[in-house]
Amino acid sequence: MSVQAGVEEIVHLGCEVVDALRDRKMTARLFGGTAIELLTGASARPKDIDIVVPHNMVPAATKCLSSLGWRLERRSLLLGDRQHALMTDRSGRCQLDIFGDPLRFNHTIRLANRFDLLPYSISVSDLLLTKLQIVCPVKKDMLDIARLCAFIAGGGVEDAEKRIVDVTCSEWGFYHTALKNLATTKTSCVLDDSAGRFMTRLSHAMADAPKSLRWRLRSVFGELYKWYAIVD
Repeated sequence: MSVQAGVEEIVHLGCEVVDALRDRKMTARLFGGTAIELLTGASARPKDIDIVVPHNMVPAATKCLSSLGWRLERRSLLLGDRQHALMTDRSGRCQLDIFGDPLRFNHTIRLANRFDLLPYSISVSDLLLTKLQIVCPVKKDMLDIARLCAFIAGGGVEDAEKRIVDVTCSEWGFYHTALKNLATTKTSCVLDDSAGRFMTRLSHAMADAPKSLRWRLRSVFGELYKWYAIVD
């Protein structure tokens, strides 16, 4: 691949992709580092573009983008429950990953009717969920968690706490992973006071919220059985 595109170019290309699909009556939203950089400007330093489209729309999105010069890579998976397409721009400097809803990683995130909350990216709370669901986070993931929590704590965000509590209270595995990641981030990253308070409040809200019967039954076995999916 040629010299990698810079951060501003990647964010600009990501927004162009969303606009191009919107012009053709298709819904797409950014997530990952590109979305975090776009929303928070917190130096997430994305290396590629991640977008999510509604269920079963990955083939149509790739066909549309192919007509605009994006090249589909051979290892793309366009069928099945975990649809994923890998594309490269005309210059070869930027990679685009297209995922179908729901996002199936270590834990599953269902967007459904949440695509329209923001014009170019998934919501801030859903962005945070994509980071909290990672079973083996690296330093960059924890920094992203800290950035998003600081952004939420700064105000002007939809009820992120409620969304995260609703998701984690229906699945013990997601709850367990998210709680561990919040604790690890607090001890391994330098946080401003507001971000730290939000993470503490969120952890307590998750712990105190009523849990589903499925959650309670699964919690009995804890880590005795694998609580997450393995992502290729």
